Amino acid sequence: MGFELSLEPHASYIVLDGWEIGLGAKLNLPLLVNDPTYHRKFPIKWGFDFDTRYYFDVKNFFYPYIAVFAGFDMINHYPESFLYNFGFGGGILVSLTQNLALDFALNLKAIFASTTFQRAEINPGILGIRYYF
Repeated sequence: MGFELSLEPHASYIVLDGWEIGLGAKLNLPLLVNDPTYHRKFPIKWGFDFDTRYYFDVKNFFYPYIAVFAGFDMINHYPESFLYNFGFGGGILVSLTQNLALDFALNLKAIFASTTFQRAEINPGILGIRYYF
C-alpha cells in the first residue's frame, strides 16, 4: 500500500469528420510504499498507447463514440516485464462549452505478456475531461 505519481499525457487529432487518432505516454513512479524492500527495486512503469475514436454526430450536445486502442507497458528496462494490450470501448462525450467536454467511457482491455494472455480488464464509468483547441 502506498502512493504513486502517475503522469499520462495524451494528444489527439481529428483527421476526418468524426474520426480521431491519438497517442499517449504513461509514467508511474512510486512515492510512498510500506514495503521496505520496494524502494530498492524502485519499479518505474512506463509505456505508450495508440487509439482511434469515431464520434457519431447526433445533432445534440453529446456525441456517442466507439474506440479501438493498443499499447505497451514496461517496468524499468526489464525485457521480461514487457506487456502489451489492446481493446475496444465506447462512450459518450458531453459538451460543456465549445472547447470543453466530459468523457464517460466503458472499455474492455486484454493484456498479454509475450504470447501468453495475462488478464482482461473492464473499466466502466471512466470519467475524463477533454479540452479541444
